[in-house]
Amino acid sequence: MPIILTLGEVLRACGEQVRFAGDKSMLRTRPAACSIDSRTCQGGDLFFALAGDKFDGHEFLPQVFEKQALAAVVSARWYEQHPKQRNNLIIVGDVLQALQNLGSAIRRRWGKPVLALTGSNGKTTTKEMVAAVLAQKKVVHKTVGNLNNHIGVPLTLSQLAFAHDMAVVEMGANHFGEIARLCEIAVPQYGLITNVGRAHLEFFGDAAGVARAKGELFHYLHEHEGIAFFNADDPYLPAVLPAGLKAVTYGLQKPAQIHGTIKQTDGGGHATLSWRNTEIRINVPGAHNAGNALAAVAIGDFFGIAPEAIRAGIEACASVSQRMQIVRKSGMVIINDAYNANPESMKIALGFLAQQPLAASARRVAILGDMLELGASAEAAHREIGEFIATLPLQAVFAYGPQTKHLVDAVGQNCWAVHFMKKQNLFAEVNRSVRPGDVLLLKGSRGMAMEEVLEKLPEV
Repeated sequence: MPIILTLGEVLRACGEQVRFAGDKSMLRTRPAACSIDSRTCQGGDLFFALAGDKFDGHEFLPQVFEKQALAAVVSARWYEQHPKQRNNLIIVGDVLQALQNLGSAIRRRWGKPVLALTGSNGKTTTKEMVAAVLAQKKVVHKTVGNLNNHIGVPLTLSQLAFAHDMAVVEMGANHFGEIARLCEIAVPQYGLITNVGRAHLEFFGDAAGVARAKGELFHYLHEHEGIAFFNADDPYLPAVLPAGLKAVTYGLQKPAQIHGTIKQTDGGGHATLSWRNTEIRINVPGAHNAGNALAAVAIGDFFGIAPEAIRAGIEACASVSQRMQIVRKSGMVIINDAYNANPESMKIALGFLAQQPLAASARRVAILGDMLELGASAEAAHREIGEFIATLPLQAVFAYGPQTKHLVDAVGQNCWAVHFMKKQNLFAEVNRSVRPGDVLLLKGSRGMAMEEVLEKLPEV
């Protein structure tokens, strides 16, 4: 489905001092989609030539026009050096700013409600649950995957269609001010912060700093008379809830407007959430996902969705790739939670591993990578995880990366723990040591790419 603006309207939306070079009859055409990747760009797309640390999108213009892209957004600096172009070009001062301006213009033209969500853990899983619940009553547009940053959010907004009743937009940040900027682009009327954990401490300092950064969403809602969905169980969130902000509270432990309980957890680690007279089986492993599901319950209830429809929406959700994803390979059960890690999510995943039933002679094995962006807290945080592992019924730990050396040291003699600085050595030892029946956990920060261990396991 084409974007809702014509190329001429895109030209005006991209900002001031924007020029067009090319076939002006094309200005009445609507681009098929917005693209930032020459590999996936298709005919009719509008390509944004973003420049990054590793690549410059301008270098791939021949490929995108070979694929019949409608036009490309390019920087004025590049165009001055390459003036003899025969393709349709929108020439701007800043390509990223143009993308953000366009995303916001499309969102404003569309004009319907946006619910924004952020948090340290569980953003993408919660987003999927919330969207599935709302979809029981509405046509919902949602963030695809985790396109939740200064590039992903405007790309998500660019896909809005008038057929959509509502949008659920995930927002991520690792610096102060980023959530506030994303709110300016997406203009949400509703917002949810899943929780606060020790993520990106290199930039936020401590958990209170994380709360302030995530709390930029609540402050935006307060300034624009929006409504917040508030996790009453999180100890850091009350400090960033502005006085007078309308809020719907939910919680499993603390008093809240929407209160739930975990009724039971089955052998596969799937919890059953009890709310009012409704029991909801959560098909994403881990009891912690009951809190994520309860957020979706609170939002569904607010929008008038019947309890049975809320249950159907949540029960339709399965694990998102590399987030508590259960995989079976070579006779082993692998918990692929490798997408990212911070101390809180690491403890949750390790606790889940420790609860997994074992066959005779089988073992629970944690294969862990560094938790990145923890700044001065990194060594202490990794030691904390090692001490936590020492209390669990795990049989082996394979740790990769410079910081996990502190983790292995803290495990001590309570569990067989081995440290690696080279990934090939990790692969070799894991393949040598694991055996059918074992339950493996893969966990680490995104930069550690611990899912590669799964790829290297031999097929049996």
